[in-house]
Amino acid sequence: MATRPNNIVAFPAEVLADQKVRQCERMVKKLLGWIEDAERFPNDRVLQIHAATAGPMLEMWSDDLKAAKIKRELLNAGDTMRHGGMIYRAQPSQNGAH
Repeated sequence: MATRPNNIVAFPAEVLADQKVRQCERMVKKLLGWIEDAERFPNDRVLQIHAATAGPMLEMWSDDLKAAKIKRELLNAGDTMRHGGMIYRAQPSQNGAH
């Protein structure tokens, strides 16, 4: 197992989750901007190409945004437990035991 140099600090999972949410939000906004700009400037071929590719990319980034928000919510929830690198959330008992 490789050792980490002393000058490199590991970021907490919460910071990385917030960064992922911000990145996804920026990309969704950028793709929507491409689509709006292509509608305003129909003669610009570059914008038309960007808008044509924005649809599938928008779907992908929207899915990533949903997943990142769920991960951030799990990390910030008070009823989570971490074990073996996985995050588990406490669920109410199905049989009413608690």
